[in-house]
Amino acid sequence: MNRTTRTTALAATALAALAATGAAPAAAAPASAAAASAAAVPTGAAAAPAAIRFAPGATSAGVSGHLAAGGRESYVFRARAGQSALVRLTGSDPSTRFTLVAPDGSPLHTQATEAQDRVVVPLPADGTYVLDVLTTSATDYTLDLALPVPIRFAPGTTSATVRADLAAGAHRQHAFEARAGQSAQVVFDHGAAGSRWTLVAPDGSPLHTQATEVQDRAEVPLPADGTYLLTVLTDQPDRVSLRLTIPAA
Repeated sequence: MNRTTRTTALAATALAALAATGAAPAAAAPASAAAASAAAVPTGAAAAPAAIRFAPGATSAGVSGHLAAGGRESYVFRARAGQSALVRLTGSDPSTRFTLVAPDGSPLHTQATEAQDRVVVPLPADGTYVLDVLTTSATDYTLDLALPVPIRFAPGTTSATVRADLAAGAHRQHAFEARAGQSAQVVFDHGAAGSRWTLVAPDGSPLHTQATEVQDRAEVPLPADGTYLLTVLTDQPDRVSLRLTIPAA
């Protein structure tokens, strides 16, 4: 069976699995985020992929497992066109890799792709995506998937505001596009002292952390073209509002 045929079969099985488990597209996530996990779909003679299920309000989920030498584990998730998938993969063996395939069977990330431990992949269509973890040698692995909520500016504007009601310990991830040389101006309105925000560059380097002293208002230079990840988090229930401005370069 070739890769396209296999992917199509996985996607078909995945749709039934997702329907059975009640998994909802992460794009419909409400304002608060919580821990999430992947629930394996019952397997028979042919193993079905595990549906990555997001808890209500969550924008991320994590799974872990063990693969024998030459093994592969398939996962599926639903997303919408225009979202981005942030995939983090760690394995006890350096041969651990992941692949990501679009709903139409086209490859978005392959095992030959140089970056494997942290990758942001734009998602081109609504539907079910297939994410495989594979290895040459036996490995233990942890896979984290995040579908950040996009921050988009209305035509002719350079600012946007996001709001969220966060539970204790919750976090909510957002993504926005910017160019090298621009700056992100952030105004953060929150009630709880423990509420913070972080900003990560396209290559994964931290630009602003929850330990940064200035949280209410900050301007952060943006070093590269690409997708930036902005996360709002809190250690106690809080209603937060964050205004992001990216002046024209």
